[in-house]
Amino acid sequence: MSRDRAVIFIDSHVHLDGLTPAYWRLADYYGVRRLLVSHLGIGEADFTCDPDEGQLRRWNDLVLKARRERPGRIEGLCYVNPRLEMAAEEVRRCLEAGMVGVKLWVSVRYDDRRVESIARLAGAAGVPVLLHSWRKSLGQLEHESTPDEVAYLARRLPEVNFIMAHAGGDWQYGLRAVASLPNVSVDLACSVIDEGLVEAAVAWLGAERVLWGSDAPASALSIAVGKLVAARLPRRMKERVAWKNAAQLYGLSL
Repeated sequence: MSRDRAVIFIDSHVHLDGLTPAYWRLADYYGVRRLLVSHLGIGEADFTCDPDEGQLRRWNDLVLKARRERPGRIEGLCYVNPRLEMAAEEVRRCLEAGMVGVKLWVSVRYDDRRVESIARLAGAAGVPVLLHSWRKSLGQLEHESTPDEVAYLARRLPEVNFIMAHAGGDWQYGLRAVASLPNVSVDLACSVIDEGLVEAAVAWLGAERVLWGSDAPASALSIAVGKLVAARLPRRMKERVAWKNAAQLYGLSL
């Protein structure tokens, strides 16, 4: 599959600091046509999990700059902190500048009502919200959401399309938590590679609710490709996961 040029990929989960020369070489080799990129400030001197207004604007501007430098290849996701009053304004600014979605990380848990206003804004604009989610036995960050919070938010806002990143980290738990929620898709982007993840996601959610992604730089692009290539699924399902679902959710044409 990886060498068949009829098969293409959309990397639905990439971080700006993952766009290294090595990434681009492999992206060209494997046929990664489009990237959904956000910047959490990782690698910046002023990195924090709870960014302020100036940091968010600067980091989102870096994504917009990357998009201008590689038009038709990079698409941007607007990273915001729902704690801040300017969050809605920043989402509007980024969408008007051409971004195609919203990204939330670990500044606020998703059962916080402030998240709902951001999600409603995205829904009204017709763009999805990518939600970091990771259920851990140790090391859970103070405001890091688990699949339970994703499910809570999705039930409250059935009109909004959400993507649960990393399949919730603890993917067996995560997939079960959102399986009954048609407005929640999952991405496969993570640094944890478990046999059976791809097949389980498709079996429990349906192939139309699973997106391929790398989480670069946290995971090598070759590993992410191999995870899908090795999955015991029909080619038509792999194509949906590889690019068709992301194209539909984000309104992309290839």
